[in-house]
Amino acid sequence: MKMLLIAATVSLGTALPALAQDLYAGGALTIIQAEDSGIEADPINVTALAGYRITPTISAEGEFSVTVSPDEIEGGDVSISYVGLFARASLPISPQMSAHARIGYINGEAEFSIEGESFTSDDGSVAFGFGGEFALAPAYAFRADVTFGEFDTTDSTALTAGV
Repeated sequence: MKMLLIAATVSLGTALPALAQDLYAGGALTIIQAEDSGIEADPINVTALAGYRITPTISAEGEFSVTVSPDEIEGGDVSISYVGLFARASLPISPQMSAHARIGYINGEAEFSIEGESFTSDDGSVAFGFGGEFALAPAYAFRADVTFGEFDTTDSTALTAGV
């Protein structure tokens, strides 16, 4: 039993560093362009992203975005926050550059606030997008994405750039 415990501990100790090198995280600014019944809103968000490289070209990603600068429409403020999960495929272009495509699901919440009153709506959508990365250093890269979602009555585009 002791030998099994020691073997499991050694295996875990050698597997964790390998697992950690395939994890990545970053932050970005996102401009969300949402259109519903002819009314457009363009709030500015901060976005946190974390992912795991399953293979050198396939990753799983999670993303969370919250509004830091609401858009003003008809005297009220519009904020849009969301959380999403994606599968991402990347294609190396050069040692420093790569292009990627992703598909997943996002759940978003839109809030309209005016004169102390607040109205919210949340919905989910399949989302897809594409983008690219440029390596600034071995562990740092500049990344830009565009992601599209089609909610019940709202079409959205998220333009994201960060490290």
